[in-house]
Amino acid sequence: MKKNIDTTIQEAVAQADMRKPETIKAAANAILSEDVNSGDTVAIIDDPTYAFPGQKARVIGDSAKGSGWVDVELANGLKIPVQSSLLLKVS
Repeated sequence: MKKNIDTTIQEAVAQADMRKPETIKAAANAILSEDVNSGDTVAIIDDPTYAFPGQKARVIGDSAKGSGWVDVELANGLKIPVQSSLLLKVS
């Protein structure tokens, strides 16, 4: 279950260092991330990187791309990283 949004924001901001842009990006990703878990069936609601909006996929797990990203597997077996904020759980 996702933490209270206030707690999520406070924890993310506490990790951000204004002199390190990558920490600000990580904080933003942590705040925007949706609560998806391995095995969840999701729909990609938007995907400007790979142009797969509307595709149904299965969440594999956290992505090597960092916080806010998960790896998903499409019906044809293609595995791609997607920002979790661009996913919607479906049944």
